[in-house]
Amino acid sequence: MYADVTPTIVRSIAEYLSHDLPHQLSPDDILLAPGANQAIEVVMSVLARPGANILLSRPGYPFYEARAACSNLEVRHFDLLPEKGSEVDLESVEALVDDNTIAIVIINPENPCGNVFTSEHLQEAVLQFDQSPLLLSLFRLLNAFKIILNTVLILQRSFRSIEEYLSHDLPHQLSPDDILLAPGANQAIEVVMSVLARPGANILLSRPGYPFYEARAACSNLEVCHFDLLPEKGWEVDLESVEALVDDNTIAIVIINPGNPCGNVFTSEHLQEIAETAKKLGILVIADEVYSHLCFGNNPFVSMGVYGSITPMLTLGSISKRWIVPGWRLGWIAMIDPSGVLKKSGIAECLQDYLEYSANPATIVQGAVPHLLEKTSKDFFSNINNILKEAIEAFYTKVQEIPCLTCPYKPEGAMCVMIKLNLSFLEGINDDMEFCAKA
Repeated sequence: MYADVTPTIVRSIAEYLSHDLPHQLSPDDILLAPGANQAIEVVMSVLARPGANILLSRPGYPFYEARAACSNLEVRHFDLLPEKGSEVDLESVEALVDDNTIAIVIINPENPCGNVFTSEHLQEAVLQFDQSPLLLSLFRLLNAFKIILNTVLILQRSFRSIEEYLSHDLPHQLSPDDILLAPGANQAIEVVMSVLARPGANILLSRPGYPFYEARAACSNLEVCHFDLLPEKGWEVDLESVEALVDDNTIAIVIINPGNPCGNVFTSEHLQEIAETAKKLGILVIADEVYSHLCFGNNPFVSMGVYGSITPMLTLGSISKRWIVPGWRLGWIAMIDPSGVLKKSGIAECLQDYLEYSANPATIVQGAVPHLLEKTSKDFFSNINNILKEAIEAFYTKVQEIPCLTCPYKPEGAMCVMIKLNLSFLEGINDDMEFCAKA
């Protein structure tokens, strides 16, 4: 789906922006993000380096300061001159810049001042280091109030429907305050990793596991410690290796169920063992349940949150997999914390504060969530699971006929399978065509 749509979108944006420029942009010059705030996050994260600073206007858009703080960027303020139409005080800019200055942020039309810089002033600013009125001027006060009110009602219904949906799998009722939204499960992972990170901390990830966790751990300067999954036991967690890895700097263990990339589904008994081990070791559980209920084997899906009374946990989920809507970009963080540990420790508040300055799922998608969660028929889910089961049965059977491939465990859930390659069969093979022919 992305391969078909994205080039068209990028090309149209390049053409649109080129209308205001003296040169033509190419599609390769355009990068997409789920909103301007997310674009700010990306740029800040990429430019950040130890000791770096960035120049922001005073007054300015506060999200830049919040993201600079998250990226450990020092903020230096240059003034806007109200007597000159809030132009940039270029003398103050020159005085602020040093070898560690990575960028200056120019907002035009300006937020919050509402001014529009002249071409001459922009050129002057560039040499030293489609004009439109402010959006709110298009609305009368009553119409603006209606828009805000409708948006708030949509968000409330979205939180409430997710809370009710997740509570069906739990022995206790969640509240809407336990739910945090993000533009997809990957963004939820980013948020959790960023909030939990601290100097010298480490996090436990499974081997094999979902590689995005390692990438985000690296971005948050978290050391990764790997625990093994045991293929001979249906890819269960090697709890002995977990206990051997934990120290005073371990902040959490990530449990993916149903498993990615192994396709396993943990039993209720094993999930309880994991929860009790986490309690014994004093670590938080991050339960990745993106593939929840996509099960087609002997083990039914059981939410890790069932054992939230044993140890607190953050459950990550999304609508992309079970409802087959990957481009909609809506995920959640559910705080499963009947004992209130996450609130007492300040983690809940930090997560909420972080998301105040982060990108949100599209409002139109949030508006669709209640219908999606409450009205989708059971036949739809059964059909999806049957399709997956038929596909894995055919795949598993055929893999057994290929000498160089071994599937140690037939998947019972998710959309993944783990295959072992016998490297001795690669001798004398020079390319992928020869590999396929020999296999």
